[in-house]
Amino acid sequence: MHPPSTAASNRLKDLRRIATRYDKLARNYASALALAAVIAFRC
Repeated sequence: MHPPSTAASNRLKDLRRIATRYDKLARNYASALALAAVIAFRC
């Protein structure tokens, strides 16, 4: 079992693709970011 800080860091690394994504429309970027946040905090 990893400490919570390590687990959170690993989840953020997994979601790096979404976090560094630049969409043409801000709405698309915000939607992808919201989805990533839901996935990150649900696990």
